[in-house]
Amino acid sequence: MNARLPFVVLTAVAILALALTLVPSAPAWQPSDFDLARRHADQANELFARSHHFVEGWLTHRDPTSGLIPQNLKSPQWTPENSAADNYPFMVLTAYFTDEDLLRGPLTDILHQEIRLTTRVGALPDAFGFGTQTFVRPEVQLDPLIFGAAEYCKDGLLPVTEVMGRTEWFSRLRAIAEGLCERAPVQTDFGPIPSTNAEVNGDVMQVVCRLYPATGDLRFLRLAVAMGDAYFLEVLPKNGYLPCHFWSFTEHKPLNPRLGLNDHGSEILGGLTEVYALAVRYSPEKAEEYQPVVIRMMDQLLAKCRREDGLWFNSYDTATGQGDGGPPDTWGYILNGVYTCYLLTGDERYRDAVEQAMKAICSHTEWSGADAYADAIESGIVLLNRIDVPETWEWEDKMVAAMSAIQQPDGIIEGWHGDGNVARSWLMLALAKTAGCRIQPWRPDLRLGAVVVGRDSNPDAAVLISLRTEQPWTGRLFVDHPRHRDHFGVEPNYPRLNEWPEWYTVEDGSRYSLRVLGSRNVPPEQPVVYDGGVLRRGLPLDLPADSEWLAEIRFVSAPPHGIPQLTLTGPDFLGGTGDVQAPLTVTNLSPEPREVTLSSDWGTLDPPRLTLPAKGAATVTLRGTMPGTVQVSVPQGGTETHGLSPVDVTSALVVARSASSDSAATHRLLLVTDANLTDYRDLAGSNTYRGEDYWWLNDGDL
Repeated sequence: MNARLPFVVLTAVAILALALTLVPSAPAWQPSDFDLARRHADQANELFARSHHFVEGWLTHRDPTSGLIPQNLKSPQWTPENSAADNYPFMVLTAYFTDEDLLRGPLTDILHQEIRLTTRVGALPDAFGFGTQTFVRPEVQLDPLIFGAAEYCKDGLLPVTEVMGRTEWFSRLRAIAEGLCERAPVQTDFGPIPSTNAEVNGDVMQVVCRLYPATGDLRFLRLAVAMGDAYFLEVLPKNGYLPCHFWSFTEHKPLNPRLGLNDHGSEILGGLTEVYALAVRYSPEKAEEYQPVVIRMMDQLLAKCRREDGLWFNSYDTATGQGDGGPPDTWGYILNGVYTCYLLTGDERYRDAVEQAMKAICSHTEWSGADAYADAIESGIVLLNRIDVPETWEWEDKMVAAMSAIQQPDGIIEGWHGDGNVARSWLMLALAKTAGCRIQPWRPDLRLGAVVVGRDSNPDAAVLISLRTEQPWTGRLFVDHPRHRDHFGVEPNYPRLNEWPEWYTVEDGSRYSLRVLGSRNVPPEQPVVYDGGVLRRGLPLDLPADSEWLAEIRFVSAPPHGIPQLTLTGPDFLGGTGDVQAPLTVTNLSPEPREVTLSSDWGTLDPPRLTLPAKGAATVTLRGTMPGTVQVSVPQGGTETHGLSPVDVTSALVVARSASSDSAATHRLLLVTDANLTDYRDLAGSNTYRGEDYWWLNDGDL
């Protein structure tokens, strides 16, 4: 083994060096990029494996009667705001990436049981006790129902849908959200809204702002606007342009003036920016009304709610103007809204504030428990998708290592619903390490990693993929797609809470080149062009044992495809007898010079070859000799002229072909032997009359 090692290393380097010389003009990459892809593969493999072990551990604690999981190991009940919102959804997503049998089996069964057992008012769920096998609260209490439903939708079903699309979980999301629209109990001057609590309203804002583009259901838009009006037109102007934890919409004043800048408080700020983004797209007159208030809110946040290092206080008292504590582990949640304002206004101050915080967070390396680590890690991943800060990437890896060390041998992390948030952050970082690619079926011995090169030059970015396996493997590689648009219809792709970022995506209908570069036990292959739909729905692979598949995927072209690089234009017909000629124009539509060869099945072309500059054109002449006038026979015998000289119609096909590509252009001329031809009309080409073809050459009766 040791004697062969130098040969193996040299061979891999030689293959990569050869591949580099074969890559056409595309984002530059080096063999060292594949070393990074391999490191990413090792990291992603550990994160997927830890998440899978977490699911195995929690499934052993299912209630044997209902089949549901408890909200924590010491509390035998299923709660929408805990079990459903924070733990179960990330068991589902773990299985989506690592274990299809678990996904289709027990995890789908839990959804069915949750719907059957916990649905209480309309589609709104309630807490369910395992000891009694019934609802924990004997009587219906609308406020807890709305809180639990909002949490389940925002923290649980939104991320499942963003990753997986239109599944049973999306149907559950939509049904619960419709219930929130129909049963909003708080009356305001602008219409009913779900709560006086900023956290609940912020949750619901995020839900309806993503569901309206996904469904077109006007109930979601109406509720978003009602909540937007209530805050932008009442709460913010009356409260120093900052929201607060509780607001009385009857007395029009704060009930609790504190603004939480951590979890369970900051949701309102992200929700308000999403309402503004929705209005920009679907209600411009509302967006115009909201914009000055949004800007005042953001400016107040940056001026009053930050510490000296650019990170948030833990909370801010809007009555006294005092901030305290911080930074919160959810440090990035509000920054999502700040960056959204940068996208919508173009004001660089907002982007600068985000980048400052991303650098400042690197000095904070200790958090109070695994869930706090998870929220801090999630905060960074979403923002790193927009602003690439190398030191923040290094910080992410350190935080993940500290969080992972808390996991217990049985897969449980801390034994409460926050364990799901740990799995969420593991999976999100794993997808960053694979550039959003995934494989099916997943196995612990597989190592998938990727690096995106030239990401800022999209769509010309390339993704470099390393897939290693110890045992033979047959399966599919899936490349990510614009899920924000395909699953939710969200545009622009603004950063948002519970988003699962996209690192490299392909589009249905666009074309991509896949080049297998070759590595251990996998030979190199010539590039193959695939439709993006093939790559997103799974590229079949068959790998031998102890092998590595190295590949590059890059964009080739977007629809419409086949737009000619050349055009050939000229007259539609050429008439007369004896020597005749017709001019034709060849145009090069491409941004590069072209060598063009011309040919015709009649006559000669002068010149037969051209060198066309980029976007340039030239004229060629078609010359030939027409025969004398001939008679046209008719079925009854003899000839008929119908006021015209007898004619004979044929055609000439001229072809212009680029020497450097398969691009070609053609032009067909009709050749009519009539020296006195003054008009010509082609009625759909050749027609049949009395069993024979004829050409209609002039107006008049036949």
